[in-house]
Amino acid sequence: MRRSEITGTDWTIGAHRYKTAIDFLVPMSGAAVAVLDNVPRVGKSDFVFTIDGRHPIGDMGRRKAQFDELMLIELRKLTGDDDVTILSRWTIHDLRRTARTMMSQAKVPAEHAEAALGHVKKGVEGTYDRYAYLDEKRAAFGKLAELVESIVTPIEAKVAA
Repeated sequence: MRRSEITGTDWTIGAHRYKTAIDFLVPMSGAAVAVLDNVPRVGKSDFVFTIDGRHPIGDMGRRKAQFDELMLIELRKLTGDDDVTILSRWTIHDLRRTARTMMSQAKVPAEHAEAALGHVKKGVEGTYDRYAYLDEKRAAFGKLAELVESIVTPIEAKVAA
């Protein structure tokens, strides 16, 4: 993600970097914008996520392995079982599957959820329906953010509110 790709709450991924070879507009939820507002700028870099200010974060295999190790520590704490040694296998791409599943759970219409993930319609429908679904994608990401927030907010905070 590059800072120059963000306008207000919209992120446009250029065609040269997107799987469909067309520009893709992602209307970000308030929660996503709040997270991005707290990402420090490193040097004069245009990259939002960078360590050295010159390159995007890379070496995702190693970073995922570090994350998995942290998750294993948390799993041991939650279960009280220090002998737990294996996490279920998952990949970074599973986060897209989880987002899509959660959009269904949040009652986002399938067509809108598919548009939010950048899935292109096929066949005659794809040929004739050129609507961008911008408002619908914005609503889908908003509902996803609300559902995530309801999951990660501790019960105590919900009761106190």
